[in-house]
Amino acid sequence: MVRHTGFQTQCKTEKIGQEVIKEIRKRIQFLLDVGLDYLTLNRSSKSLSGGESQRIRLATQIGSQLVGVLYILDEPSIGLHQRDNVRLIKSLQDLRDTGNTVIVVEHDKETILAADYVIDLVRVQEHMEEKLLHKELPQRFCIKKVLQQIT
Repeated sequence: MVRHTGFQTQCKTEKIGQEVIKEIRKRIQFLLDVGLDYLTLNRSSKSLSGGESQRIRLATQIGSQLVGVLYILDEPSIGLHQRDNVRLIKSLQDLRDTGNTVIVVEHDKETILAADYVIDLVRVQEHMEEKLLHKELPQRFCIKKVLQQIT
């Protein structure tokens, strides 16, 4: 019969604790990456904006490291300070680069310019239906026309 000494138990506990702390740090970094560094633990989830809730879910998904998933986000930049937009865009690109498909409904100029493809849907007055007007790479797309429509 083998007895566990206090030292062995302490080493095992420290090793487990290190893994937990490592995971907590990783998850906090995901929240920072999507621009949620201002949130506090005592903030009620009911007080979160739609954009904040969506970015929390996005951080969770990034942390899960799933591949082959279709993500559809509706204006994730809502409530986000402009300086944090770059971090959000980088997170979306990371999701794409790990083998996922990311569709973003957005009016933010920076996000549109960072897109691989831009699809512009415009309501046609006389028929009250949406028509697909453009589907091209942003580099070849007349972005000025789109930006005029969204501003």
